[in-house]
Amino acid sequence: MVPNIGLFDICLGFFYLFIIYYLFYLFNRKNTNFEQKWFYYALSAKVVGAILFVAISVFYYEGGDTFLYFKIAEDVRHHLFTNFSGTIKLLFTPYHQLSDLPFNPLEQFNYYYERNTTWAFSRVTFLFDLISFGSYWVSSLLFSVISFIGLWLGYTSFCRLYPKASKYMLIPFFLVPTSLIWSSGILKDTLIQGAIGVLIFSFSNLFIFRKKWFPGILLLVIALFLILFIKPFLLYVLIPCFFIWILPYMVQPVKNLMLKWGISFLTIIVIVGAGYFINSVYLEKSSKYKLENMVHTIKGFQLDHTMNAVVKDQSVYTLGDISFTFWGIIKKLPEAINVTFFRPYLWEVNNLPMLLEAIQSLILLIIFFYSVIVLNKQFLKRIINNHEVRFMMLFAVVFSVLTGITSYNFGALSRFKIPAVMFFLLSIIICYATSGKNYKTNFIAKYISKIFNI
Repeated sequence: MVPNIGLFDICLGFFYLFIIYYLFYLFNRKNTNFEQKWFYYALSAKVVGAILFVAISVFYYEGGDTFLYFKIAEDVRHHLFTNFSGTIKLLFTPYHQLSDLPFNPLEQFNYYYERNTTWAFSRVTFLFDLISFGSYWVSSLLFSVISFIGLWLGYTSFCRLYPKASKYMLIPFFLVPTSLIWSSGILKDTLIQGAIGVLIFSFSNLFIFRKKWFPGILLLVIALFLILFIKPFLLYVLIPCFFIWILPYMVQPVKNLMLKWGISFLTIIVIVGAGYFINSVYLEKSSKYKLENMVHTIKGFQLDHTMNAVVKDQSVYTLGDISFTFWGIIKKLPEAINVTFFRPYLWEVNNLPMLLEAIQSLILLIIFFYSVIVLNKQFLKRIINNHEVRFMMLFAVVFSVLTGITSYNFGALSRFKIPAVMFFLLSIIICYATSGKNYKTNFIAKYISKIFNI
């Protein structure tokens, strides 16, 4: 099931890259925003990430979810040329009705994959596969570019809030090695990262800067529906955290205390209503992610990922016996957070991708302790008082617990934890940016300055 990559694929890929870079040049040549000088660094990083992703998937792993999605998309593309009207109908058919059609591209993959979201993501992959003429390599590049656009929107939004930290915020958005690789190819995580960037852009423009209303609302709806279709459980954490972020900005201009309480109450109603819609309406046909079935789902994740890791010779970790009660999960919080951010340790490494993950985790651990020591009491103050730090640290901690408890092998964990790592690093950078410390006096800043020649 591993796709071939020939001379045609390579030539087409670089032709598309030439067109993409040229179009971005035309679009940005009159843009004078200070962060634009980092634009091509970030874009090139995503392209390199896509190249590494394809190389690792094709030549190292020789299997994985990415090929499943591409194979389904390819089957649909071939079916398009034999039955155009039937394919159009197929693309608008939800998963639970596929068995009623004469052609069901998922029928051959009737095993542990969560097929509802698999079908949703495969339809998106089909669109990329169509314009790449069936090239896995080209489709991966296009996925990375789309993800880059979303991330760049989010990055520029934070640059407007914290301009002095612009070059440092490139790291969590674009330069974390494993995040860059596993969110730059044909995987759900690639689009999820782009969608999170779009959410940052939309929420900040609508509620903080209070401008660009139409594109803000349009992109907000698109990003929310994209996440809802391909990774709905993420919204259980994203929606409350994002509203916690923007709520102080919403009530800040309001002088009347009763009106402030009214806005806060209305925000809670929106959050609860969104959760009810996701849980009771949209997930009616996909009970795997319904809140009342979440314990069973977590146990299923553990079993699936553990079995998959054994079959593919990946590394399984354990948090010990877990009692799936409120206090049972509370007891596992430190271990789940630790495994998400700071493991695997170097002595746990048994393959090359895991070595990269271990080095990255060690660096993250050093950065965290260095920041806590240098900032001292200011670190906790920033988490409590800074709106952006508070929302991102809350998301990072909550999502790290979910990923740490559900993954149970380091291969799956390295993909699932990408949003948590991004927000965790961003919160540390903003803590430092607002502390009044001199960037040039610490070794991390000097190292980054040398990389970018600044």
